[in-house]
Amino acid sequence: MAVFAIPNPKKTIQVDFPIEKIKKSILNIPLLNKNYRFSSSNEIFNQFTFESFEFLSVGVFLDFHLNSISENKTEINLEIRRKIGSFNQPAEITNANNHIDKLFKYIAQLTSMNDEEIESLKQKINTTPPIKKKNGCLKIGLIIFGCFVGLGILVNLFSNESNDKKEIVNVIDPRIEKLQSQKYSDLPITDKTFLLDSFFEGKNKFEAPNFHLNELINNSIATSSKFPETLEMKGFDGEFTKNYATNTLIRKDTSKNINYDKGTFQVVREIRSENAFGTKVRNKVVVYVKFNGKGYEVVDFKTE
Repeated sequence: MAVFAIPNPKKTIQVDFPIEKIKKSILNIPLLNKNYRFSSSNEIFNQFTFESFEFLSVGVFLDFHLNSISENKTEINLEIRRKIGSFNQPAEITNANNHIDKLFKYIAQLTSMNDEEIESLKQKINTTPPIKKKNGCLKIGLIIFGCFVGLGILVNLFSNESNDKKEIVNVIDPRIEKLQSQKYSDLPITDKTFLLDSFFEGKNKFEAPNFHLNELINNSIATSSKFPETLEMKGFDGEFTKNYATNTLIRKDTSKNINYDKGTFQVVREIRSENAFGTKVRNKVVVYVKFNGKGYEVVDFKTE
């Protein structure tokens, strides 16, 4: 744990419901709040992880661990942890505790609902026009809004060249769907390569995770910079720029040490910013990422 780090906020409660009922309620949390997104699970150990992206923050992971006390009694353990580093500010703890309060409220609400009411919630989500879903993502912040606008312009330019290509982009690849139903570690190397390359390309379902990883890395670097207003990153054109939100990408050719078998790779960012004396200092940031077939986990973050 880092110096001055604050322990991760946790809460444990016991409820008079079967563990399977609580599992379903936890997995349905995104139906009530889209800010909470499913990240990963371990069904054997009854562990479920969600993530939350926050404005001007890297975001947090929300870890649930369930224990069956009896046939009709379940213990719910919830821990909030930062995606990178440890909590070191009181305001971060306040925000984490707000997450805890919200999540237990959602679990209580969902547990009290019957199957018909849950299905009704799902139908509302499924019948929401796609444009509204995109607008929901824009609430992350004005910076991300600008990124989406830029991406939208690029999509329009390419679609003008070929309407057929636009239709293909919007179709979910059935091969990706099929492979994601299996554990990444159990897949043959050819399928692992296909999935990770699809992630690098931002293909189909990987468009949003790819975008968010790039955003996460940029925000992490900016947060750790003493003078973020002077921060510049080397973009895909090889030039340093303050407009790094739209000039950096997560792609195969910009990643290092790719291991398809383990699903690991590194993202390297060359940066420069001013120090306390006004002198520009150059550094290299290396982000270690693990891909699990559906999304990613940042496992380390180093400055060289």
